[in-house]
Amino acid sequence: MAFNTGPRARLARLLAPICLASAFLGLTVAACSVPEFDFDSPPPTAVGGDGNVVVVPHCRNGELDADLGESDFDCGRGCSPCGVAQHCSDVADCEEGLLCHEGSCLESGCTNEVQDGAETEVDCGGGGCKPCRTDEACALGSDCESGVCEDGQCRAAACGDQVQNGRETGVDCGGDCDPCAADEPCVVGKDCISGECNGKVCGSVCQDGFANCDLSNENACEVNTRTDLENCGVCENACDLPHAAAECSAGECRIQTDGCEVGYMDCDGDPKNGCEVDLKTNKLNCGACHKVCPDLNGAPSCVAGMCEITCNDGYEDCDDKRDNGCEVNLESSSQNCDECGKKCAADPGYSAYCKAGTCGQTLCAAGKGDCNGDPADACETTLTNDVDNCGGCGIKCEAVNANVACVNSKCVVSSCVGKFADCGGGYADGCETNTDTSTTHCGGCGKGCTISNGSPKCDAGSCEVNSCSGTFRDCDGDPKTGCEVNIATSTKSCGGCGAEGTDCSAKYPNATATCLASACTAPTCNAGYGNCDGDPSDGCETNITSDEGHCGGCGKACAFTGAHVTSNECISGQCDPQCSTNYLTCDGNKQNGCEADKLSDESNCGACGTTCSSSGAAHVVSNDCQSGACDPVCAGTYRDCDASRTNGCEVDSGTSASHCGGCGNVCQTGAAAHVSSNPCSGSACRPQCSGLYDDCDGDGDNGCEKDVSADKTNCGSCGTVCGTTNASATSCTSGNCNPTCTAGWGKCQSPEEGCITRLGTTTNCTQCGQSCSGTTPFCNAASGCVAFRDIAVVGPALNATSGWIGNNGTPAEIRVNHNLQTSRQDAAGNANSRMVLVGVTATDNYTAMEKISVTYAGTPMLLAFEQLDSGKHSYAGIYYLLESGLPEAGTNKQVIASIGGPSTWGHAGVDVVELRNVMQAAPLATAGAGVDLACSPVATRSASVSFSQPGSLLYGVLGARNATAAALSTNDVTQIANRQQTSPERMMLATAYVVAGSTRSIGWDVTNCYNTAISVVAIKRLSAN
Repeated sequence: MAFNTGPRARLARLLAPICLASAFLGLTVAACSVPEFDFDSPPPTAVGGDGNVVVVPHCRNGELDADLGESDFDCGRGCSPCGVAQHCSDVADCEEGLLCHEGSCLESGCTNEVQDGAETEVDCGGGGCKPCRTDEACALGSDCESGVCEDGQCRAAACGDQVQNGRETGVDCGGDCDPCAADEPCVVGKDCISGECNGKVCGSVCQDGFANCDLSNENACEVNTRTDLENCGVCENACDLPHAAAECSAGECRIQTDGCEVGYMDCDGDPKNGCEVDLKTNKLNCGACHKVCPDLNGAPSCVAGMCEITCNDGYEDCDDKRDNGCEVNLESSSQNCDECGKKCAADPGYSAYCKAGTCGQTLCAAGKGDCNGDPADACETTLTNDVDNCGGCGIKCEAVNANVACVNSKCVVSSCVGKFADCGGGYADGCETNTDTSTTHCGGCGKGCTISNGSPKCDAGSCEVNSCSGTFRDCDGDPKTGCEVNIATSTKSCGGCGAEGTDCSAKYPNATATCLASACTAPTCNAGYGNCDGDPSDGCETNITSDEGHCGGCGKACAFTGAHVTSNECISGQCDPQCSTNYLTCDGNKQNGCEADKLSDESNCGACGTTCSSSGAAHVVSNDCQSGACDPVCAGTYRDCDASRTNGCEVDSGTSASHCGGCGNVCQTGAAAHVSSNPCSGSACRPQCSGLYDDCDGDGDNGCEKDVSADKTNCGSCGTVCGTTNASATSCTSGNCNPTCTAGWGKCQSPEEGCITRLGTTTNCTQCGQSCSGTTPFCNAASGCVAFRDIAVVGPALNATSGWIGNNGTPAEIRVNHNLQTSRQDAAGNANSRMVLVGVTATDNYTAMEKISVTYAGTPMLLAFEQLDSGKHSYAGIYYLLESGLPEAGTNKQVIASIGGPSTWGHAGVDVVELRNVMQAAPLATAGAGVDLACSPVATRSASVSFSQPGSLLYGVLGARNATAAALSTNDVTQIANRQQTSPERMMLATAYVVAGSTRSIGWDVTNCYNTAISVVAIKRLSAN
């Protein structure tokens, strides 16, 4: 079972007997408490009457409620049972298995007066027994009541042992030790630097002029008591002044400037009673402070800030001026007899009078008057100097606060009463000014009072300070200097005068301070001192020039343990570490000792500031410090070429022309390198060659070493060999291959291969680049671009004849195999624009034109023209097929001429002609038939056509029944076929052609024929139009 020896447990053991004693002795203390520290525990519980576990409120309040059955804090009967070393009344207070021995819950082996088990001393220590006392044996701090075990012995609690023990409320603070800082545990106010223990936690130490009024450290010192209306001067002192808008100025409740409620005024200068005078009703301060309503012959009052008066019987305020009271006696005033404004009339030489409110007159000498209305002593009154009858009977001289006289029949002030004075200079208002109280005539007329930074008052004729403005105060008591001190900023009188204020310059030891907003600022420490305990009240208590815990500044301790030093003293505010072997102080902070291990510190490798860089700019996988030297492992293509291992791998050998592919590999750019530039890319030099030089050895480092201007094996570039395709020879000139071309070939492209471009094409006709288009779209390899291409007859003649005698049931037809010699394109790629002509003749029973048809390689041929003689004995027809219907060149292209069928008696013949350079669109210029078809022994038979198409080819076919011969009738016509079929009888087949451009005929001299048929067609040559 573990024994709780934490701070709360130790304090509980100290306080519990005191609390229990108080409770058992019947003292008024009903409950004791110990601060709640940072210890978590499950909610205290008890077992209810139904057997269920319930949470009991008082068992978790952190107090010892002895009157509710607790024997220790939140444990014992009524709560959870107490653990080892907690106090008990009997065994029922303890956890199961524990004894209650001498008021403490203990394990059973802790009372046998023998050291056994885990005990460190007889019946104490070891975790299961009570902790041991001072000087008893221990193994751990938990074995001791003090929580401190040194050299195997329990030590007495001390304020510097870094353990909460003894009467301490926090670690080494509170109780008998120095007070605790804010947020530390406490029991009473003296446990805290601030003097405040709020909810068992020390309150914050507040700067002068601030207070922790809500007792919460989370927003510590949240109130400025110099300005806060609800907490003025001290917490909870609210400024609430009668009839005034209050302000908190320098911690004093005061009336705001012009802050009096309308109709009220602060006449006594005392802010405590606010604006104490109601100027609307106060007859001593009517409408203004010290404005007294006069009481001459009446009872004065103040109504709405104006003086009013209720006159005595027989008197009236006839001039409606309140300053002279009820100045008229209606019983005797000849000017206001019985009522204001009623003037007693008098005849010339007579003197008017008013007696008992009735007018009369008496004959009197000038300056005399019968003022009593008694004839017995008529004209008894001298009106020029009688104060009761001045200038007229009943005109009584009376003035406020004045002695009066009648001079030359006029009332005048002769003297003033007491401290009153006639400062206005008139009789009507008498001695209107109280020089004891008037701030404009204080102690005498014209003696005005002014107070610097405040408002004045006149006290017994002496100017005094009535009130000060804002945060100004009259600290020297001399009205001549006015409110001479601003307690919001005065260092000597901060927040108040004399004892009520503070001399900020002397407030803090070893420090200076100024006054700001009526409060001393936090101390500014004198050179060499610091406020290191956080308590401003003791100023700057620490000498930071020599204190090793605060060297050069608070908290700047000169480290020793673990700092790798043999010593680290504070000298003149600077730590002076003496480094252990292999350690250095490099960070400029000598407080932490010698922090850098020069054998392994990558920032101080071998010496301070020698950094083994591993930043992005270092381009390393790693750069460790090994035995005082940087050891970079380069990333990618980067290399360490400058021998400074600290900066890592500074060179990208993939792009550096000075270290291309490796340190020192230079991409040469000198004259011998023959380059315009030689950059490094992909770890290889990439020379940009100058002129006719190239890099042929594969070594970019040395640039372009090869002259390629005349070398046929490296012409213009490395490995470019000048070839001789279609060339008789070649050479290399200025870096260009120059082959001598075979006829029909040109060096139009890739001359290094030789002459690979065929001439004679529409793009390269007789020379490279000669393009044929427009009106000359065709190429003549000899002459160049032309407007047409002449028709050419290709190959040898192919013709055949046949004859049939009887009906054998098979169709009559002639079959021949034609060798098509011309390809679709010539060798230069020009279209050959081919045509195949077939001339057909037939006789007798085979002249039915509708039954005659011709196919070429299976493709039906088109009929160009045909003729049948009138007797239907001879037939001649011409068929053709253009490029689109022809196959590619080759042998055995079968031509089938179907004459009719089945076979009967008659003859037939065919002639096959291959042409090229024929117009493919509308190829026939014209066609014609023979005339005079009948025969005689020798007769010329011909066909003529009319056309105008230069270069056309005129083709004709003749069929002659029974003819024995057929000879061309003109010499310029070329004969193709001339053959006789003799079975079953005779028939001649003849064909011929001639090139012509206009009307022309083809004819034959025919011998012994019965009849003939001739067909002729004119075929257009290939042309631009």
